Amino acid sequence: MSPRLKVQIGLKPQHQTAYRLQTEEAFLNENLVNGYSVFLLPITNQLYKELCKSYFQSWSKSPGEHEHSVDSLHVPNPELKHTDISTGKHVQHTVGLISSWIELDSDDIVISEFSFQAFYNEVSFANYLGIKTFMLSPPKNINNVQIFSSNIAKLLDLLPSIHITISLPMSQDLQDKNLSYFDSYSTWGMWNSIRLICNYHPSLSVSLGAPKSNIPSAILDRWLLEPIKFYLISASKFIPNAKCYPVLHKFNQLIIWKLIQYKALDPPVLMLHGVDRVKTTHSKHPNPSPNTMKEVDDNSKSTFLSYIQYIVNSSYKSDLLPRLHDFTIAALQKSGISKSTLFSPYILQSPIEPIVDNLENETYKVFEQDSFKYEQYERAIMKALVDLHSSWTSNSKPHILFLGPGRGPLIDRFFSALDLLSVSSKDFIIT
Repeated sequence: MSPRLKVQIGLKPQHQTAYRLQTEEAFLNENLVNGYSVFLLPITNQLYKELCKSYFQSWSKSPGEHEHSVDSLHVPNPELKHTDISTGKHVQHTVGLISSWIELDSDDIVISEFSFQAFYNEVSFANYLGIKTFMLSPPKNINNVQIFSSNIAKLLDLLPSIHITISLPMSQDLQDKNLSYFDSYSTWGMWNSIRLICNYHPSLSVSLGAPKSNIPSAILDRWLLEPIKFYLISASKFIPNAKCYPVLHKFNQLIIWKLIQYKALDPPVLMLHGVDRVKTTHSKHPNPSPNTMKEVDDNSKSTFLSYIQYIVNSSYKSDLLPRLHDFTIAALQKSGISKSTLFSPYILQSPIEPIVDNLENETYKVFEQDSFKYEQYERAIMKALVDLHSSWTSNSKPHILFLGPGRGPLIDRFFSALDLLSVSSKDFIIT
């Protein structure tokens, strides 16, 4: 199996938690010690929303040429009082959460321009503080994905040094009774439309929410091929075990294991949210419900965090990768190629040259397990032999030359083709 990689675990603090009872820097430093590596924090607070709302109302009521044009629209920039994020080394662990009130998918030209300016102001302000990665909610109106995506593409062109990730559910909820029909790939289709409009921008990725119920494996397999930045796990996805400790359903465990193994070269951050509470002396009910989960252990450490750390460590006990996939990932990890080089569209991987280099026996063994490929070779050989049959003569035998046959499975398939065609090997010159 591929060598282990450190998988980061993140936290999105709740509003009414310890995050609000201490400074942002103190909260982050405390949780970094506890085991979290990344924190998802809103860039601006309620004060900036009120400022923008007041400005828009004033702009709308003011008479002038702007009634028919958005050229005079200038959304105010946030100031230090409009954010709870402070500068410092801890900022490198922070991911900026774009305000949900910003309507990037609005088909109203005024609201769309207003929203883009607010979007730009938040990102540029946070970038000034030192934040480089930003999470954005999906469009509220799926019919306006074009507008939503165009605004993202526009921002990425203006601020090329930042990274934007779109949060999406992994699929529609199978248990949602309001759905008239279930479309397995609807959310993937939305993501595909967004990245197409953004021209496959390298600074654009997707973040997936853990599903409420089990999903078809085909959906997960498709997502595994995408650039997943975060995997979002809500406290509502946990259930209590026999000892009232939080655990995930088996299908969610399997999803995390697959994400870690298939994405070993660049594993997504496992982002917990809704799991932090204010710890008070009254938090322990004298008669707890059987379904009440223990939120902290005897050492005051989050049981949710401890469980996810256990899931990460146990992911290497079962190999879920196909042998060829596992072999390729392990080889790339051992090569020491940097992540930026590996994922660059301008860098080609060095091809394997079996004629020039002496490949290891294990390399041939892995390739030979691809039985489908050798079946196709055999079919191609049979078709070629049938085409050559008309030119065969007793005085002129076809000359078959094998180049780079490895350990011989290609030659075995040649003789198998001869047997199926009831042709003798004596009718050929084989080299």
